[in-house]
Amino acid sequence: MKVAYFIDHMVRTSETFIYDLVAGIEKKAGPNSFINVVLKKSNNKISKNTIFLNHNTDSIGFMLVQELENVLRIKKSATFKYNERQVYKKLNILNKVDMPDVAYIDFGQPAIYVQRFLWENKIPFVVHFHGVDASSAFSSSTYTREIENVFNRAAFIITPSFHLKRLLILKGCHSEKIRVIRYGIDVENIIPESWSEKKKADPSVIFLGRLTNKKNPLALLHAFAIVKEQIPNAKLNIIGEGPLKQEVEKRIVKLGLSSAVNLLGELDQKQAHKILRSHWVYAQHSVIAINGDQEGYPNSPAEASAFELPVVATIHNGFPEYIIEGRTGYLVQEFDYESMGNRIVTLLKNPDLAERMGKEGRKSISELNNPHKRINSVYELLQRACLKKKHS
Repeated sequence: MKVAYFIDHMVRTSETFIYDLVAGIEKKAGPNSFINVVLKKSNNKISKNTIFLNHNTDSIGFMLVQELENVLRIKKSATFKYNERQVYKKLNILNKVDMPDVAYIDFGQPAIYVQRFLWENKIPFVVHFHGVDASSAFSSSTYTREIENVFNRAAFIITPSFHLKRLLILKGCHSEKIRVIRYGIDVENIIPESWSEKKKADPSVIFLGRLTNKKNPLALLHAFAIVKEQIPNAKLNIIGEGPLKQEVEKRIVKLGLSSAVNLLGELDQKQAHKILRSHWVYAQHSVIAINGDQEGYPNSPAEASAFELPVVATIHNGFPEYIIEGRTGYLVQEFDYESMGNRIVTLLKNPDLAERMGKEGRKSISELNNPHKRINSVYELLQRACLKKKHS
């Protein structure tokens, strides 16, 4: 079975869940039965067998929100059709390397562009939705209209959480096509720092993720300000970059947290994990952003659990599906930074409680986020998609 893996961009450092899955599928298929197709220009490769279509558009040119389409009367349909024709034409390169038997597509946006080519060439495909493509992307009328073909023609749809599954069903996707497959966390190769060593250091909190509206680092800072009032020696480390960085820097100064909060920037997984493992608590205040953007199934809190950190997060998307209230961490309402701050205080003042929750969290994640199970489940869907084609 020859597999083609499609994505429109090269992934960020933090998107290890994509790298890990691609490597797993390529290993199962074999190097001569796997090809990675990237729609946009890039200098990086996920796989040695990578083809770049070099389509030179920003987010492939159709992701303006509905407000811009209405207010500015932009004819995004015309732009979309132009870009789709260009992608379709460039996809003919696959004829030169043998057509794949099945395709796996990460994210709904590139699926819109490649689905017609795959359909007309009788190549079954499976699409994985992650977050923005199941939430704020639907603010574009073009996306909303064109995604219907993806829903109808895909052999299967994958989501990392039941929350995203429900969102896609409400948007018109057939429920029987959707499979929930969690991201993989390689717990076996994650070695937590002993709690006896952690307790020798000052109590500490960490957040790992992009500084964006849906991750709401500003709410986290306000929560930590409450922590700092009650635990003066507490520290907060933030790993990540993003559009809110300047606002975060200003808010740190405004809240008088300059001596307690460290912005460490974007780090690769190895560096991030080295820092993550020494902390007491992981905190993330994700919310539904003003444009409707939501998380899918954030990996960082799950990885923190694997490092035996209790997690304090919001009741948002997939969080309640793997953060067990009162057992592996705490959940608070979106924007309720006071409750988040108080929950963090509880854990920092009771390190034995934090240790018990952290150990329970590692056990839970090892069962829920098995990386081998994920790869096998996705590969099985690809095989089933091929069988569907043979019997159709």
